[in-house]
Amino acid sequence: MTTEELQEKARALADMVGNEVVDECLPLKVLEMTEDALKEDYRQIVQAAEDIREEEKAIEKMR
Repeated sequence: MTTEELQEKARALADMVGNEVVDECLPLKVLEMTEDALKEDYRQIVQAAEDIREEEKAIEKMR
């Protein structure tokens, strides 16, 4: 087997193990709470990036 084939098999196995752990150990409520937290983090990051862009535009206008 080539290195690429071995890496592909390792990734597939890791996915299977990860899915099994999630399915068996994490209740749906925990996953939903995690999703909500990540969505809020993403929203804050997007807002911060927009604020930075606006500040950069204002700085450029001042120059």
